[in-house]
Amino acid sequence: VETLHPHHSTFRQRLDRMGKAISMGQRIRGASTVFLPGRMCYEFEIGINQDARSDIPRIVYISKEDAPALDNSKRVAGSLPETVARVRAAFQRAAEERKQRKREKTLGGEASYTVAQKVVNKHKARDLETDIYEG
Repeated sequence: VETLHPHHSTFRQRLDRMGKAISMGQRIRGASTVFLPGRMCYEFEIGINQDARSDIPRIVYISKEDAPALDNSKRVAGSLPETVARVRAAFQRAAEERKQRKREKTLGGEASYTVAQKVVNKHKARDLETDIYEG
């Protein structure tokens, strides 16, 4: 396998580390500051003219000096990807348990993931006459 870039083999680890850093609230060095809170907004035309372009918003970029100051006290706390995965699994487990309780309630206590089978009594036919092979 040819490596496409000198850091190709460590890309996955670097990506995981960067994801953890972002989720912890760290800023990435060299990242664009245009998308920071308060630096970009959309402007919608709300007039009643029938212009075809009126439904498309206009993007407005605000300079760093004019942008409102970022209030770090209202910042979202960071969370690790493992924590997010555990919470997601807990929600899925709770939803599955709720579905299971609903199945038990509708089936009267007999719930399973299999489809209910129709029970057919199999009776062997009896011949009331004497058997011709009996001796």
